[in-house]
Amino acid sequence: TPICREAPLAAPQALFLTRIRFCICQKGRGLSVLSLALPLSLSLTLYDVLYPYVLSRLQYWTKLAQEDEDALLLRLLKAEEKEQVKAGKSVKATLKKAERRLEELDRLYIKLYEDHANGKIPDRNFNMMSANWQKEQAELESQISELSGKVEAEKENASNARKWVELMKQYTDLQELTAPLLNALISKIVVQHPQKAEDGTMEQEIEIFYRFVGKID
Repeated sequence: TPICREAPLAAPQALFLTRIRFCICQKGRGLSVLSLALPLSLSLTLYDVLYPYVLSRLQYWTKLAQEDEDALLLRLLKAEEKEQVKAGKSVKATLKKAERRLEELDRLYIKLYEDHANGKIPDRNFNMMSANWQKEQAELESQISELSGKVEAEKENASNARKWVELMKQYTDLQELTAPLLNALISKIVVQHPQKAEDGTMEQEIEIFYRFVGKID
């Protein structure tokens, strides 16, 4: 359940607003910060880190969108392709392979049925081969359905990347963060729990999830 309260803030240059509504949502091992939210348990010094960091990332992406939108779009799409390579396979190639095998099974089954009808294959062999092929056909149809959904998702990702680039192009010379700006460009910010590094220092990861494209930093 979100925990919310309003509080006056004393350093406007390091804050989202002069008054801000805090909302905490525990999610997984981190704290999900929706729009203008920060964990209440964290000190105000986090604002001094979070505010300039978020602003700098938005300035970086909006500048890229203004200077070369095609290069930015290609960068986003290549990032998606890298994720596919990490998985060790291409969705489209796997889909085509499954479709070819299903077509082959259809031809083989027709031939099997004809040979059985002509008495070339005994009932026992026909039933065994028929059962095996029917099982494989069902598995392939399920796989094809799943892979087709992934291909459509890839198309949607490409469309979302274009939407995001167009959205970022609308903002130039960003100098401050406001509630409307954050709500337009960012879906959520996740502040992970502090982790102790090998050198003894404390590290805390901040993840920004942008509209349409999610986490890209």
